[in-house]
Amino acid sequence: MVVNSTSVFLEKLQRYLSQIEVSSDGDDKNTGAAYLDLAERYKLLVEDLTVSEDDTLPFEPLSEAFSLIVSELNRNNLDKGKIGINEILKFYLRKINKSNQEKCTHLFLIRIKYVFVYSLLPSFPFTDMLWQYICKCIQPVGFYLLDKQFAEACLIFSDYIANIGKIAAHEGLPTDKIQHYLRMTETKALEVGLDQLAGHVKNHRHNLES
Repeated sequence: MVVNSTSVFLEKLQRYLSQIEVSSDGDDKNTGAAYLDLAERYKLLVEDLTVSEDDTLPFEPLSEAFSLIVSELNRNNLDKGKIGINEILKFYLRKINKSNQEKCTHLFLIRIKYVFVYSLLPSFPFTDMLWQYICKCIQPVGFYLLDKQFAEACLIFSDYIANIGKIAAHEGLPTDKIQHYLRMTETKALEVGLDQLAGHVKNHRHNLES
């Protein structure tokens, strides 16, 4: 019996993503003895180093999903890389709401950025094709956020897209689709009275190639 490896990959990826819960912005409730991550602390007390921690790191389904995608990119599997990006963005739109839009956007878009940066490695031969796919995904996602009036999410989303676009430009990849998205977003934002967003994306558009 021939096993469809793409179906297996998709099923496993969706299983990880389906376990993701995003709390409201600013609502971080810790239960039990949390794992101490020094990068998340500004100042340490002696007591912090003596508190008994859980024996294992907390299970992070998005991290597992990201690792699964990177493993496929490491095998030069373009199709599974595209599926991974598509699934992360779809789950992002399913999870976002008015109360968690800031946290949710950071949570998912940083992973899209990580996938793109990984694809820039010389060992990956399909960078341009994966980049073109990411560019095609940006507009429907961004316009969905705008149509739903997720104003804070739109601002953060445009920040990530502009940052990724700058990296792409530095690597000699085309940014015409990013420029088009930013221009259309500026126009649409003005039409619905989101002047701050319009100015924000206009600034990104003018500085994308700098």
